[in-house]
Amino acid sequence: MTLLKLRRNLSNEDVTERFKIDSTTVSNIFKSWLMALHHVIFKTFMNSVPPREKNLRNLPACFAPYPSTRLIIDRTEVTSASPKLLKDQNRIWSNYKHKITCKGLIGVLPCGANTFASKLYPGCTSDKQIVIASKILECLVPGDSIMADKGFLIADILPDGVALNIPPIKDTPQFTEEQVEEGKKVARARIHVERAINRIKRFQILHYIPQFLGKYASEVFQVCAALVNFQYGLLKECADRDPETDSEE
Repeated sequence: MTLLKLRRNLSNEDVTERFKIDSTTVSNIFKSWLMALHHVIFKTFMNSVPPREKNLRNLPACFAPYPSTRLIIDRTEVTSASPKLLKDQNRIWSNYKHKITCKGLIGVLPCGANTFASKLYPGCTSDKQIVIASKILECLVPGDSIMADKGFLIADILPDGVALNIPPIKDTPQFTEEQVEEGKKVARARIHVERAINRIKRFQILHYIPQFLGKYASEVFQVCAALVNFQYGLLKECADRDPETDSEE
């Protein structure tokens, strides 16, 4: 029942009819199992970011120019029901989407697995503010690099010895050949975080989080991100490798 609601975002009335139980029971079961899944598959299996040495054992070819990549990050927006209070409505209004949204940060390993999902933040929060609030940078160590879209202007808040790989920013009338080639390399590697987010957004509950789940919105987002890791590997070249060969000693 819980997985059905996450995937299809069926109304409580619909689920009531399917399972022949009352609406209050549906709500209680969903919330209980949501928190259980959050504890087991999110807090247990997504509680740390693997070191770059482990990434190197399963590094896709498109990341060959960026072997120090610890993770790729991107932001996504989730539509939610309007809060009752006007001050809360203004706080989560997205000027970009022109509707009420929440934003979450996703971190993906070079192999395509989701390794980080932040809490949801108000729609007006900037990418930089989300990176700071999520504390994702605290896992990075000297020698690591992080990959992101060019909108993530976070070079000034990175830990010492950590590099940022983003597409070149146009500061001249025309990109140089080197900048064009660099942009293509980053795009080929960074596209996988967008594919990972697309998988997460297939859970239709993220198309519109109802009001009764407002206080559980972050848990819904994080559980959906964790459930994606149970699907077939995002990158076939990594999924087809022998797990015995790639496992830790």
